[in-house]
Amino acid sequence: MAKKQIRLNESQLKQIVNECVKNVLKEADSYGWEVDTNEATLAYEYMAQEIGNEELNAAIIRAMGDSALADIMAYLLRMYDMRGWEEYRDTHI
Repeated sequence: MAKKQIRLNESQLKQIVNECVKNVLKEADSYGWEVDTNEATLAYEYMAQEIGNEELNAAIIRAMGDSALADIMAYLLRMYDMRGWEEYRDTHI
């Protein structure tokens, strides 16, 4: 049986490689566990029932890393108009 030859340009090859790398990294990160974006709240509710809100929230904070947490906190501080934040920060740093 003769092998079929496929021709790809550099852009197509990069796209295929990037997609493969993304899939490998996603698999490595989650070990095969997946939650679709439309199931995120349901998964949160399930875990909160199983381990409690306090434990779950602490785990989420640990998992997201400082950069994502900083972005979220800046958004929440703004949304809740937490004007005391700067004074609090200055007395705790």
